[in-house]
Amino acid sequence: MRRPTGKNAAKFTSRIETLEQEIRAELEPLSDKKFVVFHDAYHHFEHHFEIEASGSVTVSPEALSSADRVAAIQDRIKELGVVCVFQEPQFDAKLVDVVLEGSNARKGTLDPLGTDLANGPDLYPQLLEKPVRIACRLPQRPVLNQKNRRNVSGGFFFSS
Repeated sequence: MRRPTGKNAAKFTSRIETLEQEIRAELEPLSDKKFVVFHDAYHHFEHHFEIEASGSVTVSPEALSSADRVAAIQDRIKELGVVCVFQEPQFDAKLVDVVLEGSNARKGTLDPLGTDLANGPDLYPQLLEKPVRIACRLPQRPVLNQKNRRNVSGGFFFSS
C-alpha cells in the first residue's frame, strides 16, 4: 500500500489500519454464519475481511426481481441456513419481506451510503465500522417471535 504523506495522512492511515484490525477481530467468530445482501455491492469489503455473502436478493436494485429469482433466493436461504437478509434504506423493503417468507432468517439493515452519518473526517471510518457494529451488537440468542423477527434493525449473525 502506498503511504500518503503529511501528518494528517499518516494519522488517518494509522487510524484505518487499527480499525481494520478491530474489524477482523470482531468478524472472525462470525465467519461461518450465512447472510444475504440486498444487492451485490460488498465484494471489496467481503474480500478484504474474508467473509462472503451467500447471495443477493437482486442483481440490480434498479430492476425488479423475477418470481423465479425470488423463489431461488428463498430456497437458498433455507438450504444454507441463512441467518439474516440485509435490506438497504434507500430501497423498498417489501422485496426482502417476501424473500424472508417461510424462513427463520431475520432482516437487518446495511446502509452503504451512510445516510445517518455526519459528513466530516469520521465519515469513512464510520462507514467501515457501522456494518460490523451492527453485526456484533445483538445478544447471543435473542428471543424472537414471528411478529418482531423481521423488524430487528441491524443485527444478524447471532441468531440460531
